[in-house]
Amino acid sequence: VTVGFVMPSGLAALKLESDRVFAAGLDAFCARVRAALAASGGYECQEESGGFMLAFHAPSAAVRFACELVRAHDAAVRDEGAAAAAAAAVVEPRFGAVTGEATSLEPHATTGRLDVFGPIVNRAARVAKAAQARQCLVDRVTYAAAAAVADAPIPHIDLGEHTFKGVDDAIDVVQVGSDDADAFAPIKSLGFRQRAMSAIADPRNGATLLRLALRCMDEIGEDALDFFHMRMERAFCEGVLNGTITPPGAAAAAAAAMGLARIAPMPRLGPPPAIAAARYSKKSVSEKLAQVPVFAVTNASGQPYLANMDGRHQVGLIFFSHEDANNMLKDMLKNPGSSDARVYTMTLDKAYEMVRSKPTPSGIRGSQGEELTMVFRFYPDSKQLKYATQLARKLRYPAFEGVPIFLAKGLTIRKGPEEVVPLFLTKEDLESAWTKLREGNSELPHKPVIDVANLLLLVHLMEEDENPDLRNFGFFPPRESVEFVKREQAGLKGQARLHTLSPQ
Repeated sequence: VTVGFVMPSGLAALKLESDRVFAAGLDAFCARVRAALAASGGYECQEESGGFMLAFHAPSAAVRFACELVRAHDAAVRDEGAAAAAAAAVVEPRFGAVTGEATSLEPHATTGRLDVFGPIVNRAARVAKAAQARQCLVDRVTYAAAAAVADAPIPHIDLGEHTFKGVDDAIDVVQVGSDDADAFAPIKSLGFRQRAMSAIADPRNGATLLRLALRCMDEIGEDALDFFHMRMERAFCEGVLNGTITPPGAAAAAAAAMGLARIAPMPRLGPPPAIAAARYSKKSVSEKLAQVPVFAVTNASGQPYLANMDGRHQVGLIFFSHEDANNMLKDMLKNPGSSDARVYTMTLDKAYEMVRSKPTPSGIRGSQGEELTMVFRFYPDSKQLKYATQLARKLRYPAFEGVPIFLAKGLTIRKGPEEVVPLFLTKEDLESAWTKLREGNSELPHKPVIDVANLLLLVHLMEEDENPDLRNFGFFPPRESVEFVKREQAGLKGQARLHTLSPQ
């Protein structure tokens, strides 16, 4: 029997939009999987939240399914209406399949559908988990059997033997459906650990980044990481550890690993009013983050409104967009008990401390009488997250999740004797800064070469302070956020100021 798994990539980005958008995107994704399954003659064993366990009567059917699934996904992105196409572009399939003997085939205890048991299930799941968005992986047995009966050559790339967690012997992995050697980064398997440990001792590599990666893998449980950025960090770190990056210096290692080119001190932009006159590289990370306003919805006493989002935590959301915060405020004001709800402004340094702090008792009981803990989580600017998702796809990065930060390659500002690398929280602010820069230098390209990175991961690297180049990174507050704060302060006749939230 051939067992396969389909895993959706990017569902978290749709969840940030709304429950309606999330449900529609998930339904469309499942419909494409089932249509490809019907076309290839496969069988659906189980489905949960867009993840499918499948069985095929022949290896050739599994390969046909893989090719049809990617084709259907690409067609949805290209041909559907704007909203549906955007959702399809965000939710991408990953597929893995293995052929072998099953221990038993029995009806599922709950659904009654045929279920497969045996080591083959874990082997197939591990191969599928190693795949990246739009990538289809099978073992050598599956590919060879399919190729033997195929009417035409199957596009493929031999990826060699890989060892996986919980699998005793190595699996010879083949990528099917694409013969583009540059379309995907090296797959993830246990071999990256050994390469990482030797790379850490190599002074040419960024030890800070690699140690962070190992900690993400081994010490930080998934439940302890912000669910908005956990998967992005993990995919990114494993890609680094796979050995695809060996730059000549630690600074270049960190930059290349984040998808950023080495920043060259080329064009200069006048210093923003938010940056103080002190030597910028000597500022702490908290001082730099304090330039950025963020928003939350609270009562008149500054206590945040909480939402039960995962059944275990009461979550206080911190917004990067005042428009997103206002949307939540409008919903809160519809409830009679929330008439004093308001948008509170605070600085990003304080918000960052709250987000990474440990869960605390909320005083609220769950449906089973258990006490729910209180945590804070960032809610990325919805529009900027769309830009980041599109840019990551264009640059062939892992599917982006988290709080995006944008920068233009080669763009620095002069701050006293230093060159400061400006980091923008909105793509529009970056483009506006570039336009102003071109007014004094018409030889510059009309459009900047934009990169995107995960804000929280970058802040973590800056805090470790083992890469001197990162000391010159500076955060530019979104123009619209600054204008919103000014309007609020003017409305209160100068009495308003940036607030910190009271967690209790």
